[in-house]
This record gives sequence, C-alpha cells and structure tokens, in this order.
Amino acid sequence: MKYYAHFGAKEFIKDYFRNYHWNMSDVIFNLGRNPQIRYHNTHDEADWTVTLLDTGAETQTGDRPAA
Repeated sequence: MKYYAHFGAKEFIKDYFRNYHWNMSDVIFNLGRNPQIRYHNTHDEADWTVTLLDTGAETQTGDRPAA
C-alpha cells in the first residue's frame, strides 16, 4: 500500500482495513468503570482514504459504485 501511495494512489477499498489499527498497532486495554484503549504506534498513512462497502456477494464488479 505504501508503494502505491508513493505514486499518489491513496484511496483503497479493502475489507481488511476495518481492523487496520488492531492489526498494525500495539494496544493496551484498561477495563473497568472507565474503559480505555491506547495505541502505541503511529502511522504515516494519515492521508489515506479507505472505503468499506458491502455490495453483496452476487454483485458484479461493474455494478459496484466508485468510491
């Protein structure tokens, strides 16, 4: 993804991004009355746009809307 972003392609449609921070970060959970989640990693992908869109299993590629 960073390779494509280097050349200006920064809009991606991919299901895996739904949990991107969970997959790419070290995380601490504080549980209890005041739950908190802290991420310990920073990423340089801040200007990326990611669209998650469920169009259904039977939808053909040409019928899917552009992001």
